[in-house]
Amino acid sequence: MDQVLDGKPATYIKYDVEGAEMQALKGSAKTIAEFAPKLCVACYHRAVDMFELPLYIHKLRPDYRIYMRHYPYYPAWETNLFAVQE
Repeated sequence: MDQVLDGKPATYIKYDVEGAEMQALKGSAKTIAEFAPKLCVACYHRAVDMFELPLYIHKLRPDYRIYMRHYPYYPAWETNLFAVQE
């Protein structure tokens, strides 16, 4: 993301990349740190993501408020992390 945006701002980023969310966040670290876009991140693909993703996001932007929402639907479910600046 950082390479694609090349220093341009982002206001909202959504990640649902089937288990590669941490790698995607790391590839967006400069954009997140500089512009504080709203984030929606899938955190249900790997069990450790529910812990590692919010900790990593908090390290990038300690001023973010972090929320998790669980959405049950038939025949599956999903859990998303939302991060917004205070």
